[in-house]
Amino acid sequence: MKNLPHKKRNFNHFTLNERKLIQKLSRNGLSASSIARLLDRHRSSISRQLNNKSNTDFVKVGSKVKRLYVACKAQLNYETNKSNCGAKYKLLQDNKLITYIEDCVINKKWSPEVALGRAKLLGFSFNVNISAKSIYNYIDRNQLKITPFHLRFKLRRKKPKKQYIKQNKKKLGKSIEQRPVIINERKEFGHWEGDCVVDKNCNSIFVLTERLTRYGLMIKLKHHTSDEVLKNLNILKRKFGKKFKNIFKTITFDNGSEFYKTIELENKNFQVYFTHPYCSYEKGGVENFNGIIRRYIPKNKDIKSITRQKIQAINKQINDTPRKILNYRTPIEVFLEYIA
Repeated sequence: MKNLPHKKRNFNHFTLNERKLIQKLSRNGLSASSIARLLDRHRSSISRQLNNKSNTDFVKVGSKVKRLYVACKAQLNYETNKSNCGAKYKLLQDNKLITYIEDCVINKKWSPEVALGRAKLLGFSFNVNISAKSIYNYIDRNQLKITPFHLRFKLRRKKPKKQYIKQNKKKLGKSIEQRPVIINERKEFGHWEGDCVVDKNCNSIFVLTERLTRYGLMIKLKHHTSDEVLKNLNILKRKFGKKFKNIFKTITFDNGSEFYKTIELENKNFQVYFTHPYCSYEKGGVENFNGIIRRYIPKNKDIKSITRQKIQAINKQINDTPRKILNYRTPIEVFLEYIA
């Protein structure tokens, strides 16, 4: 049997002009069927419009008050129902989760993914389950207080520079090529990377990061010199005492002149290595840490005007930030386990 041709049905909603026409015709005494023929609509659709009490109101006609169809009210009901239809955004169903995410990203400078991972690790309970990708979608739709300026890499436009090795710079001490392979694998505690965050006036902060735990130290230098770097390393050595040899086994620096005196500290328990010239990526841990510091201390900021207390507060906040690579534990939590 052949399929019978059928008329294509259009499911167009009533417009405000159509509702006004329904109002006028119904008040002139026309039936739902008559109005349907004039508007080329199904009579059931017209009947639903006229019989829906939410579309009617009391209207004075002559000396009497009657309950009649009101086009503007029907249109308002339609728009309200339309805005409420469809699936609701999951995140917007849980104000507790919204507050938690906004606090972590805006105040603690965490990423959305870290905020969710940390909540899961600590066993926080929310009404909905949501992915980090969904949170980024809410941010893009301006549905949260979080803006792209709160996200570290969101506004990044520059392409990473191509890395290459130049051979025309003096090399200091032992090359990173001589560094034991186990250090590259990040499986043993006590191997550090060092660098300096410098402003335009050559004021600097000496930065050390432990490769396994991602724990970092920030030390404000009085002068950006090799003597000052060596002096602060000796202070650390005295501070940790007998534990120093277990906490600091190696440090890897770049070929900056401020690090050349560090080889004076070398002994059988402590070694210093240097990256290839112009290859900062070979100590990527401390470079990443420096990038996080720049969120608190922009490049145009005068480091000399920042107190040591402020620098230590920034240092603490960075070490208290959970890391995905640490299964959303914080660097300080993992570091303390190793030195316990």
